[in-house]
Formats: sequence, C-alpha cells, structure tokens
Amino acid sequence: MMYADCALSYLVSHDIPFSMRTRVTNRGQVSIPAAIRRKLRITANTALEWIVEGSAVRVIPIPDDPITALRGSGKRGAVRRLLEDRRRDRRRDG
Repeated sequence: MMYADCALSYLVSHDIPFSMRTRVTNRGQVSIPAAIRRKLRITANTALEWIVEGSAVRVIPIPDDPITALRGSGKRGAVRRLLEDRRRDRRRDG
C-alpha cells in the first residue's frame, strides 16, 4: 500500500492524468478520493457541477469566489495589455 500512496502522490503533484474508482451508495452518494479532494481543493460544502457528455460525466468543483480562484492563472501583463488596447480603441473611435 505504501508504494501505491507514493505513486498516487507523484501523479497528483505532477499533473499527470489518472483515474480512480468509487461506488455510488444506495442513497446516491459518491465519495471523492482524498487525493482528488486535495488536488482540486474540494472541501465540505464545495459546490460541484455535474456535466453529462454522452455516456460520461464530468464533475467540476465550483470555487466560492471564481474570480479569486483564477487570480494568477493568466499570462503576465495580460490585464495591462488589455487595458492599453481598450484605451487605444477609445482614442481611435473618438
């Protein structure tokens, strides 16, 4: 079991795609494996969006504040360039 834990930690920390299986309970509940909860920062009361795509289901955690969750994910200087482009457009359009 120790080897499996180390291998899973490696996969999770290096953004390597992996899969895990769980079962649905009689009450329709599903447990999310701890490694996946940690990786996706899923905690108690995290909202999940379920998207059905053919015969597959994608589950996407919805952060409490989506704007804060995206902070730092863009390219450096993207906001500055966007604002400069907008200023240029306003000057041009008069």
